[in-house]
Amino acid sequence: MTYVLALALLVALPFQFAVPMFTFGEIPIARLLVALILAGFFISALARRSLHVPSPVFTLALGSFLLLATLSVIWAAQPTQAIPKIIFLLNLLPLVFVWNDLLIRQVGGVAILVRVAVLGATGAALIALAFFLSQFIFGVGSVFHTILDQILPFFLGREFALLVAEYPSLMVNLGGETVLRATAVFPDPHVAAYYFGLTGFLSLGLLRTTGRAVYLWSAALLFLVDLLTFSRGGTIGLLLGGIVYAALSNPDLLAPIKHRGRVTILVGIVVLVFLSPPVLSRFLSSFSFSDTSSTERIVLWHEAVRNITDHTVLGVGMGNYLATARPLSAAGTPFYAHNLYLDIATEVGLVGLGLFLMLFIWAGASVFSSRHSSSWAAPLGGALTLYLAHSLFETALFSIHVTILLTLLFAVVLSLDRRSA
Repeated sequence: MTYVLALALLVALPFQFAVPMFTFGEIPIARLLVALILAGFFISALARRSLHVPSPVFTLALGSFLLLATLSVIWAAQPTQAIPKIIFLLNLLPLVFVWNDLLIRQVGGVAILVRVAVLGATGAALIALAFFLSQFIFGVGSVFHTILDQILPFFLGREFALLVAEYPSLMVNLGGETVLRATAVFPDPHVAAYYFGLTGFLSLGLLRTTGRAVYLWSAALLFLVDLLTFSRGGTIGLLLGGIVYAALSNPDLLAPIKHRGRVTILVGIVVLVFLSPPVLSRFLSSFSFSDTSSTERIVLWHEAVRNITDHTVLGVGMGNYLATARPLSAAGTPFYAHNLYLDIATEVGLVGLGLFLMLFIWAGASVFSSRHSSSWAAPLGGALTLYLAHSLFETALFSIHVTILLTLLFAVVLSLDRRSA
């Protein structure tokens, strides 16, 4: 049952919908599925008296980070603001142990789990592309209001959809023209960019291990839609992830691919989209000090650094950045530093940031050491680089879609670690 629920979670991940839960409000179905998966996993492990514990270094770093985040409620000025984020992390991050166990116990586990995740992502990318193209037929305003008023309330819940409407980022101004971004049913373009970029690299992993051209088409579609989110952080992450992917690629580990001409054509299409005036100008504006969004981020970064210097070691407490930086703001206001590392350091200090980064240092070392022995090394290296690079501009740790994918990435890296041991 745990395995079936896990597959259902991955394939339906981009199509979450909110479920009313009495006094708890509307809760995304993924949170409930994860709770059931974790419960089934631990009950099953107790019944068979066997629990596969992954790498001691990784487990220690993850466990210490979760412990520190939980204990931060003690020194948080507003403990009630800390609890939701703590519950979120305790709910999702332990999924690494579930994926790790399934990859060990299920025959062909890596390919099956990743294939299901890529299937769901491809479906979401087709919807995102359809929404994006429809604005040129029905008009930007008409499509925008249809998505905002009729579609998002079902998938996000009415409360969250109202928050998205209050802080709209589904549209972007390109050269004086307003364009709807390709976001499918994600709450904002940056979450969509993370999701499409990460699954794009997973699709390349399937391409390398199976040689099936369908995964090339899927990867090209996912990267194309990633670019059409017009997320500058996403574009930077995709570019740097592609460089790392190319650097780690070992031609000797590439499964035979039929119709190699398709590779050239599809790569060329993605490159042309990147070099097109709307995408390229949006990307280059990331480095312009005349761009309002860029200058606002720099102001937020300076403010976060000041808060870190005041609470260097343990931070202000999980979920308490808003209360510290904007004490007069209403609880729940989406305020953060637009930089994952500054946000973590602000709330759980440099100790928490060090523990979090240790997960990626360990993962990077495992990927690098297996670059000559595993076809998955290059795709994983590209995906992890995309996450780290994009996180210089956004904070996706508390995104259901992105964090669940991140736990899957870590689990696949753990499988590399076992093979090289």
